[in-house]
Amino acid sequence: MLSLHDGGGIYFGAAGHVTVRGNLVEQIVDTGGYGASAYYLDEQAHDCLVQGNVSVGIVRPSQNHMAHRNTIEGNLFLNAGNMRMDFARSDGYVVRDNVLDASGSLELRLALDGAATLENNLFGTGSGATRITLDQYAEVGKQPLSASANRLDRPRIRLLRKRVWEVTGKDGKVRVWDLSRAGPRQGAAEARVMH
Repeated sequence: MLSLHDGGGIYFGAAGHVTVRGNLVEQIVDTGGYGASAYYLDEQAHDCLVQGNVSVGIVRPSQNHMAHRNTIEGNLFLNAGNMRMDFARSDGYVVRDNVLDASGSLELRLALDGAATLENNLFGTGSGATRITLDQYAEVGKQPLSASANRLDRPRIRLLRKRVWEVTGKDGKVRVWDLSRAGPRQGAAEARVMH
């Protein structure tokens, strides 16, 4: 992801029942076009689970395109600038128990018919969280993100040690993401299997 204009650290499409868990994707430079994403579920990805992952320094931590009935759960997405999650032409998503923290703006770009159910997420932002309504790919509406089933506040985030983050919300709830063991497994260097 050093030169592509549409891709991701972990990218797949035309697949079902895939689990992406315990991965770290960091510092991918967005070179324009459709952008660079951490976790990208593309056309015909269905009934998949993206859980317990971390992205750091990435504008688009989760890109979803023409994908169906996937769950994005328990992830930590951090960026010192703006952040956005796209769900163009996608439906049936459940996005829950995630922490998204951006020092700039935060946009959730959802299909007109409601691509995703948002539950118990913590949205931290320096300049506001916005819900963008899409019809296919075009923006047709924009409104402040409702906190009815989620929380809007800046959590306290500490790096406890390399690849271990502690997040404390305003409600006092503490969550830890320990990815200190993420990386290639011993003896699987050719396959580059991540855990």
